[in-house]
Amino acid sequence: MKRLVAAAGVFALVASGCSGSPEPVAVGTLTPLDGRVEVLHDVTWEAVTEPTELVPGDQVRSDAEGGAQLQLSDTGRIEIGPASRVRMGSAGGAELMLGAVLAEGSGLSVDVGRVTISPLDTSAFRIDRALSTRVGVYSGRARIAAPGGPVTVNSLWQAVVVAQAVPTAATPLRVLPKDPWDRRMLGRAIDVGLSILSLERGVRASVNAQEDSAAAIAEALPAPMAPARVAGLLRAHQLTGSKIFVSLALASQVAKPAGILPVARAIIRRVELGASWIVVVAALDLVRPTLLETVGDILTSIPGLGGGPGGGPSSDPSQPPDDGSPSPDPTDGPTSPPPPPAECAPDDQACEVQ
Repeated sequence: MKRLVAAAGVFALVASGCSGSPEPVAVGTLTPLDGRVEVLHDVTWEAVTEPTELVPGDQVRSDAEGGAQLQLSDTGRIEIGPASRVRMGSAGGAELMLGAVLAEGSGLSVDVGRVTISPLDTSAFRIDRALSTRVGVYSGRARIAAPGGPVTVNSLWQAVVVAQAVPTAATPLRVLPKDPWDRRMLGRAIDVGLSILSLERGVRASVNAQEDSAAAIAEALPAPMAPARVAGLLRAHQLTGSKIFVSLALASQVAKPAGILPVARAIIRRVELGASWIVVVAALDLVRPTLLETVGDILTSIPGLGGGPGGGPSSDPSQPPDDGSPSPDPTDGPTSPPPPPAECAPDDQACEVQ
């Protein structure tokens, strides 16, 4: 009898403890945006059409037209893209199981297998998971913590995680002009970058056909640059003359005459690594209404590029190219170090300034 009474007491204590166990604490609020969005709470997927609180372990999936916003905290949120699947972690964390997410703010983290991506301070970055995982940063910085070692990715750069373990070295951000997130985050820089691409394509043949392209480029710049300096750039880098020219024209918009050459070298290095003009424009913060007009004036000031018999740019500089693809020319080898200063003629004051 005593044993029965003791067992009954233990059962009562266990039962009272279970009945008083706290409910799981919500760690995020899901708001459907487009298409069909479903949540897995226990074993059944249910469609959601209004804001819903989620707890650790809940999963969210979207169809091919779907999308949702996941508010993780007051300072961090994640947007879930189409055909994606996310599992909730602890407060401020989630796991991307399939598809893509856009993370904005601070105080959050996104797991991809054994890899964790989190912002440093406040940033905006996207994660695209397929056979490999791409982490592209729009603003601020993101940290990739992986078994292969941590990697910090700066604004307008990206890194690829292979086999959920080894992040590659950062490369310039790949931008697709029609991608909704690229369009939202880079906005005007996409339009300006595509127009500069159109200008560069239109001037390419004429610049490359010049017998003395270095002299033609130097004479066309608003702040005259010594032809010897321009020739040094052309010899030291694998880019076409037109890309060198556009780099110098852009540098002239953000630097004083004495600083055009260093800024141009930085632009050239980024383009050699694979950056599009969109990324260059965004990095220089050159989203001013007068930029295209100024660069267009510089380009068309080269002999033979104005109107008339000499010909002109092959497309309207105010319109992006038809294919919408800003892919840069590939490089043939590793980037070259900055070229050494060229010798200046005794009476070449422009050269001395540079």
